[in-house]
Amino acid sequence: MFNAIPNYASLRYATRHIKDPEVKGKSMREFSPVIPIAELKPTLEAGGKLEVECVEEPTRVSNQYQAVWKFYALAENGGQQHRLLLVHGRDIKPRIIRTLTGLLSFAMDLGVSPISIPRHAGERAVWEP
Repeated sequence: MFNAIPNYASLRYATRHIKDPEVKGKSMREFSPVIPIAELKPTLEAGGKLEVECVEEPTRVSNQYQAVWKFYALAENGGQQHRLLLVHGRDIKPRIIRTLTGLLSFAMDLGVSPISIPRHAGERAVWEP
């Protein structure tokens, strides 16, 4: 359903570049298995789903709503469910959308119907194409 080798390599690359976070007073970054955006559509076509998590509650700014939404691919491989953080290519930065218009556009591009939108911090919704 999804290719675990690039995800493992990306995670290994990211964890190698953490440099003494306790020494510099920084907390450790949270890492989870990842999936690049390029592999999202094939994963969804093979029966996967996309989980949308609201990180910051929407607030109205001028004529639009702004918030922070993070994405996870839900896929089954070998009879086990996997929750993979959606990231931009090689830089391992999570795919985050900050506007309601951007969120709706992303859902439309993926062919999601109906589109449910989590509105409170910590709330999640599952999208299926």
